[in-house]
Amino acid sequence: MKTLFLINKTLIITNAILFITVYGGLLFLPITGAIQVCCFVYLLFRWSDVAPHLKKYFIIYGVVTVLSLSLLLCLNHFSSLNFLFWLPIILGITLSIYFLILTYKQSEYTLTSQEKDISIVSNKTI
Repeated sequence: MKTLFLINKTLIITNAILFITVYGGLLFLPITGAIQVCCFVYLLFRWSDVAPHLKKYFIIYGVVTVLSLSLLLCLNHFSSLNFLFWLPIILGITLSIYFLILTYKQSEYTLTSQEKDISIVSNKTI
C-alpha cells in the first residue's frame, strides 16, 4: 500500500512541475487520472487490506469519479459553455489530491498495523 502512495505522490509532483508549462500539465492530467483509477481498481481487489475507517472515503472517491466522468461525457455535447474548459481541470486536480490524501492515510495505517504485528510476534517469542 505504501507503493500506491509513492506512485500517487510522484504523479502529483510531476503534474505540478508540468503545470509550469501549462500545456504539459493539461496533457499529463488525464494520465494521472487514469493511473489513479487503475490504483483504485487495485484497491478494490485488495479491499480486505483497506483500513476500515477509510473504506467509505474510497467508496466516495469511486462514486464521485464515475459521476464526474459521466457528467463530463454528457456535457461534452454542450461545448459552447465556457466553464466546460475549467470543469475537467478543477475536478481532475481535486480528485487527484483527494486520492493522494487517501493513499497517504492508507499507507500510514498499513505501516502501523505491520508494526503492531511485529510487536505481537516479538512478544510471543519472549
